[in-house]
Amino acid sequence: MVMWAAIAAILVPLVTALASIMQARAGSVRGMKEHAEIASKLTEGSEARKSVEALVKFQADVLLRRAESKANRKLNGANLAAAIVLTALTGAVLYAGILLVQWAWPTGFGWVPLITVVGVGIFLLALTATGYASMYNPPRPKK
Repeated sequence: MVMWAAIAAILVPLVTALASIMQARAGSVRGMKEHAEIASKLTEGSEARKSVEALVKFQADVLLRRAESKANRKLNGANLAAAIVLTALTGAVLYAGILLVQWAWPTGFGWVPLITVVGVGIFLLALTATGYASMYNPPRPKK
């Protein structure tokens, strides 16, 4: 039983960190591809095609600005260090919480630490995700 507690305590914070890092990468290119396919199926010169092509051009401009922004951003070492420490702390708290629930469950009051551990775990995972999402300083406007 203790092995599963250790696996959960390690995997849950790491998956949260990876998901928060990868979240920003999904969706925008896929949406632009879908709109480009729709535009290619519409009749040449129609208002609908012009509108969809304008949408694709706008999405391409947004992706270009985003790529330029990513190229100019700086790593915030303090936020990254805090996120890594928080990941380890989250894992330790979840591990201890799972062991506490396993110990208290036979007494009939195991639901009390279970509810507490789930609430604290969700809170810490949200903090961890926020830490990884803010590991870069936003680019400064050019003067």
